[in-house]
Amino acid sequence: MIGKISSGILVVLFSVCLLALVSNVRTAHAQTPRMFATPNPYTMKLASSPAPPYPRYNFSIMVENLPKLNVVACFLRWNTTAVNITAYYPGTLKQLGFNLWLYGYWEPANGIMDDLTAAYVNGYVDIVDPVEVFKIEVECRALTPRAGIVVDISNQIAFDYDANELLSGDCPYDHTLYVKLSSAVGGAQIPVDKLGLLAPGIGIATTVLTAAATTSVYVKRKRK
Repeated sequence: MIGKISSGILVVLFSVCLLALVSNVRTAHAQTPRMFATPNPYTMKLASSPAPPYPRYNFSIMVENLPKLNVVACFLRWNTTAVNITAYYPGTLKQLGFNLWLYGYWEPANGIMDDLTAAYVNGYVDIVDPVEVFKIEVECRALTPRAGIVVDISNQIAFDYDANELLSGDCPYDHTLYVKLSSAVGGAQIPVDKLGLLAPGIGIATTVLTAAATTSVYVKRKRK
């Protein structure tokens, strides 16, 4: 009996320790400084292959868990045969006092945008929950392969108010686009009137039965 109780206590203790470990891992991940694209992935379904004027949509570049954030920037790369970046806009971070600049180059023909920057002049903001830094407008020029087309955040940069580096290097959370042909066939959906569809059949059946009954009555009377 004592052995069974001891085993039960050990199982409970092991479960509690495991839950605590998982909770700590999740907390650590949740507090990791991060830049990421959303939505990711994004799927656009078209009735036919893209043609001018090409369809467009927006995705956002977000950040989270950046204490005393003063400057944040990113570099973008993309495949110009499939997509093009046609515009960029400040995200909701602007409402917290940040201004937007393009310090580097924007070469749509070569798929390059360098040093798109948001900075808080003479101040900072503690970022915990995800905040939109930039909104990017994308033009879809071709159907994508099965693996999709990546708008690569090739470099991420962030510094706090004391010039400590918060983010650097290639961002692992890029934006992936899928452009596919829709499987839907054109046309309007019309409600089915089941009684209306059956009416002709009902009419024919009624006629046949009536004729049969009449013939039967006639034959019986003739025999008499």
